Amino acid sequence: MNTNNSSNQESLSNDIKALLANSKRLRLPDSMLSIEQARQALSLAEQLPDYEHNSLYLESHIELAAALRYSGFANQALNAIVRASSLLEYYEADDYSIRVHNLLAAIQISLGDYSQALASLDMAHRLAQSNGDLEAEAEALSNMGLTYGWLYQLDLAMEYFQQALKLCDQLESKPAFLVALLGNKAYALFLLNDMTSARSYALRGLELARQTQDRMYEVIILGSLSEIHVAMGDAHIAEAYLEEARQISEASDFLELKTQNLRNWSAFYINTNQFDAAITAFKECLALAEKHDIKPIMDECFQGLASVYEQQNDFASALEYLKSSSKVRETLPVSYTHLTLPTNREV
Repeated sequence: MNTNNSSNQESLSNDIKALLANSKRLRLPDSMLSIEQARQALSLAEQLPDYEHNSLYLESHIELAAALRYSGFANQALNAIVRASSLLEYYEADDYSIRVHNLLAAIQISLGDYSQALASLDMAHRLAQSNGDLEAEAEALSNMGLTYGWLYQLDLAMEYFQQALKLCDQLESKPAFLVALLGNKAYALFLLNDMTSARSYALRGLELARQTQDRMYEVIILGSLSEIHVAMGDAHIAEAYLEEARQISEASDFLELKTQNLRNWSAFYINTNQFDAAITAFKECLALAEKHDIKPIMDECFQGLASVYEQQNDFASALEYLKSSSKVRETLPVSYTHLTLPTNREV
């Protein structure tokens, strides 16, 4: 082998590894730069000899999918992970297949394709079990719980969340998805009207989100705590949590943070009967969702606006937004469902 070629290939491989490491590190503090680093890694990987059989090419697609998904670009993330899936035939070990199927499921959940997500998670779970990979198994169970939560099958969701937490307790270090697991279990408990337990899990999740600088789940959990405190009759505490979330989202260019913050405020305004403010927040969120073609969030906003206008007895406007929701749903997977949350709870 030519020494210069070998040296150049080694240098190229090292550059790709560095870019992939940077992309993963930057997902939380700078999601757009994370995507850029992953794209650069993929571009370099395509320069490797017989690149489709080189694991760095596969790694680049996986990282790009993860970065895009974390930033809220689910459709682009799906394209990247589907390409990664097509490369699995070149690898005998199950490690990559487990990662791809877990990530594919997370993207499918974001797109509202719950039946396909459950199929992907079943594959990831079976492979993880056969490999003795407790962390990957726990991640699959956690995402199964999330999927059943979106399907409003809360008993099943709680069962999978508990199984995932038991496996996490056996791990030497806390997995990255533990923040999401705690936050999602907290919200399921909230929907089951167990406010004390919901608050406890949410606070655990919030502490871990801050320790790991997971701004996305920090904002999500602050929103959950706000809803929990509204239900408990503590509107002032609820609003204080949302102000924290607002500061985080305004300090970032992260699309998902901004839409999540607006959805948090929409829920608060509805639950405190501030309907005009709720309409404004929903419309701001809808504008962002439409700009980036995030259809599940568009549907959520259309449904929310219809509900608010109905409560104001403006049935004509409510009907128009329901029609818009129907048009969006026609483009979504058949398993998609919008979780309509109860409002103005009496506990």
